Amino acid sequence: MLDGNLDSSSDISESKVWFALYHPKADVRRTTLRDINSSGILKNKAFVSEGLVDIQEAILRQLDDKDLTVVQATLNVDGLQNVLGASKLIETLQTVLRRCVGKLLSGSTDNVSLTGEVAVTCLKKAISYFHDHSDYLKNIAAMIFPLLLAMPQTQGLNLKALVLLNKFNWPLYQNVAVSSSEETTLILGSLSSINLKVINNLASNFMAHPEDNIVWFVERCNDSELSKTLFFFVLLQSLLLVKSKGDGFSALFKSVFPILKAELESLVNAGDFLLDEFNSEMLDWDCSSFFDHLLYANLRPLNAKVMVCIFWRLISALMSAESSGNRLDDSMIKDLFVFFASSKFKHAFREHLHFLAAQCSVSPSRLLSKFFTDEGVP
Repeated sequence: MLDGNLDSSSDISESKVWFALYHPKADVRRTTLRDINSSGILKNKAFVSEGLVDIQEAILRQLDDKDLTVVQATLNVDGLQNVLGASKLIETLQTVLRRCVGKLLSGSTDNVSLTGEVAVTCLKKAISYFHDHSDYLKNIAAMIFPLLLAMPQTQGLNLKALVLLNKFNWPLYQNVAVSSSEETTLILGSLSSINLKVINNLASNFMAHPEDNIVWFVERCNDSELSKTLFFFVLLQSLLLVKSKGDGFSALFKSVFPILKAELESLVNAGDFLLDEFNSEMLDWDCSSFFDHLLYANLRPLNAKVMVCIFWRLISALMSAESSGNRLDDSMIKDLFVFFASSKFKHAFREHLHFLAAQCSVSPSRLLSKFFTDEGVP
């Protein structure tokens, strides 16, 4: 119970605030939050410090309220950073945003407009509070990342996120933002064209320093399946940009191959879908070939298919280097061969395997040597 005394200029007592925030009626909780905002009591450091634990608990409860109008009212209260502190506030904003995006993607929200508004408010508050705090720019960038892939269910939110990129600086988002004047025009256009432009720019930024940037992208893959989808699209486009000679391709291969291998193996072990065989026609595909699949909520099968296409691209780059006389490290070819031959999805990689064995200059005996010299190879 909050039992301190407010400044006499305030008409709101601590006990009244406490009981009202736990009132069973959402309109009472919402009205109380608006009164709190009008009074400015959360900016009163004495008030906050005297009942910090109780106030934190009450505010966090409102941000987790089932009624999103209560959540929105809480987000609009000035002084949240005084109550929650920077780390807890950014964490909570991320949680609320994920909740809203999940509702939009699953179609489980009764009010699409409100859910989108709350999500946008989370982004705006995060940028407003932390855009000049270098320690938290990474968190803001992580919040926005999955929203850079425009989905039919979230396109309004996606475009708002692209506009908000103008409000803070993150190296991987260079040239990705759109102006507010472009927003109306873009919303009338094709989602595919928006996505292709965004992905191409992300790929270009990623390839500036792939060894350094890969760590951040892998962290994003742990955030959500949608983040994985965007990362795989970026990687697929990156293989169009990279030169299949010199240190650039070698660095990219060594950075991404272990990740792709682990991701595909995790999907295999889940065993919740079947992967059809894919042929070498995929060598001519870019990420736009998969955009129609974004209409569906289940992204795991899509991610597996994009990864199969990425493996085709890796082979193509290796073969291009071989044919032009730019010899690369044989270990890359052997690693791919062993992976294709031993994968539980080897039926999907049958053409990959045949193509690799037929086109590369590494002798069959050297390719097969990996099976006998490497631990863990079946």
